[in-house]
Amino acid sequence: MSDDGVSRKERDRLVRESDFLDSAESLFAEMGFYETSMEDVAKRAEYATGTIYRYFESKETLYHALLLRKGRQYFGQTQVVFEKSNDPLLQLRGLICCKVAFFAENWDFLRIYMTELAAKTGGSARACRPPQELDDDFENYLSNLRDVFVRGMKAGVFRKLNPDHVVAAFIGMSNECLQTSLAEGVSGDVLEEIEMFVFDFVSGGIVTEKGRSV
Repeated sequence: MSDDGVSRKERDRLVRESDFLDSAESLFAEMGFYETSMEDVAKRAEYATGTIYRYFESKETLYHALLLRKGRQYFGQTQVVFEKSNDPLLQLRGLICCKVAFFAENWDFLRIYMTELAAKTGGSARACRPPQELDDDFENYLSNLRDVFVRGMKAGVFRKLNPDHVVAAFIGMSNECLQTSLAEGVSGDVLEEIEMFVFDFVSGGIVTEKGRSV
């Protein structure tokens, strides 16, 4: 037993599980859910095919675990932004910084996230239904994001528009900007430029003169 209370057996299990999830993330991003097999994931992780089934009973189970791991990381970080300040402009900027930084470090997951989001909002076929916990996290994120824009409109820093339309536009525009800007990868020095570009692009149509003077 280690000092942190985790046995060697449990540490080994967590390492192997993480290896499979990392390999699955890159393969699902490269090839898509349907074209990726459990054998492909095991081979990429450098384990025997039989070993992966000791950790994940099916490709759907593996996919769910991947979505939960990265989705919870991302939505956990956005929740910190929502709770850190009540200023709508600061929250908007913070959410963009959070999104750019997270997906710059998780480019493969960005492609998976885009595929999932397009299926969810566009009604197209999904690889397999994501776990309910992640849908709940996403709905909570949408609710909090909507509240940011509603409070901003009441404060006069955002134009009075349909908040549901603004939420959809924010997600769509920020996703497109991210996908284009991060496609070739970026260094840390470029992240701030991307954050400012996305903020200016997204806020250009909603921030009032009062908001620009803040």
